[in-house]
Amino acid sequence: MNNPKDNRKSLYMIIAIALLALVLYNALVFTVFGFKNQGTKFWFSWAMTLAGAVSVVGTLVFLGPIRSFLRDWLFGFPIVRYAAMYGVLQFTASFTFMKSGALYSLSFIYASQIILIGLYWILAITCLLTKDSIKKTEQINMEKTSFIKDLRVALAALPLQTEDQPLKKKLQELSDDAKFSDPVSSELLEEVEARLLTVVTQCREALDKKDTEAALALCDKASRILKERNETCKILKRNQ
Repeated sequence: MNNPKDNRKSLYMIIAIALLALVLYNALVFTVFGFKNQGTKFWFSWAMTLAGAVSVVGTLVFLGPIRSFLRDWLFGFPIVRYAAMYGVLQFTASFTFMKSGALYSLSFIYASQIILIGLYWILAITCLLTKDSIKKTEQINMEKTSFIKDLRVALAALPLQTEDQPLKKKLQELSDDAKFSDPVSSELLEEVEARLLTVVTQCREALDKKDTEAALALCDKASRILKERNETCKILKRNQ
């Protein structure tokens, strides 16, 4: 399982390496080729390398530590691998065109580097789509588990509202049952969950009134409804 802290450190390291590589690239290019008397082929290759570095760092930062290591749905590789592959290819292409530009036509130099950055952006977009899909899934899962989470919080507070030991024990058992209940809800569970919530609310009100007998009866009723809810949940999962 991915560790968020490890992913964050790895991403920061990759970004730092990319920025350092860009600095070294510029130092090497202008040391070897100089600034003066450079033609369109040279400056276009240089500009495309800068654009590529900005694209790589920008997409990694935008995706964030965890999602930069998630695999996309096209080829199954994480964006960091595409970034490394694109960086190596672009650096190699730019040096080749700067050194041996006379061997290649201007249209070829334009097309090859534009295609490289275009392919990188296509692959980056597939990772962005994966990110959006994950966000939607996370939101759906959060909504599906919100009922049982709220119920657990409500039930955990009930034993603290009474000094009657038999009632306290029953309430604690109910709270424990909720902790081990299936956390995923569905539309088909709405009716039974609504009944359960109503009974829990009535039980809390009985506790506020110090009505131990009513609270005990409502606790037993809530326990039965919770078991009904969990059994229904099991049946629904088996039928999926």
